[in-house]
Amino acid sequence: MEKELLGYHGTDEQGSIRIMKGRYKRIPSIRDEIDKCKQKEHYKIPGSLGYGLYTFLDDPVLAREFSEKFNDNNVKVLKFEFDEIDDEDIFDLTQTKYIKIFKNHCKSSRELIEKMITGTKLGTNDKKQHTFDGILLEMFFDNLKSIKAIKAVKMATYTHLVEDEASPYNSYAPNGVEFTVRDYSIIKNVESWKG
Repeated sequence: MEKELLGYHGTDEQGSIRIMKGRYKRIPSIRDEIDKCKQKEHYKIPGSLGYGLYTFLDDPVLAREFSEKFNDNNVKVLKFEFDEIDDEDIFDLTQTKYIKIFKNHCKSSRELIEKMITGTKLGTNDKKQHTFDGILLEMFFDNLKSIKAIKAVKMATYTHLVEDEASPYNSYAPNGVEFTVRDYSIIKNVESWKG
């Protein structure tokens, strides 16, 4: 059982107001989004950990620094308290057990997923976003949904910041732990972080 999880999310004023009112973005079906992309319709690209509300565990400064890349001086950081969550409800990619499960999924379905997205703009990884990883995760969750719904994804990641933009060198050693909320009912409280 995960206890006393605190997540921090950086956004702008408008996003902060929307989230504080409990208006979270719907998590779409990856299969629907792939179809939309193929039909040249508006589609949502998944982040590195799939769809959901991205937070940094126990690190409001990293949330603020990440958000500064997009929001200039209009950054708001929100602090999320989460209900106690059963370990089995978190797809925790900091644990070997879950890494092995995901690795097996990738081995067995990667070729099929690559065929599904060939000819689209989906699946391109760059130093800022690993979209293909998000697609792999979303397809795994889609296949799993009849058995179990995943409430959150947890993974140690390297988040590129403003100072990384000018450097020709990239680090991928983790500088934080991302916690992506997929089931908004686990949010116990949200408030502005006063840091």
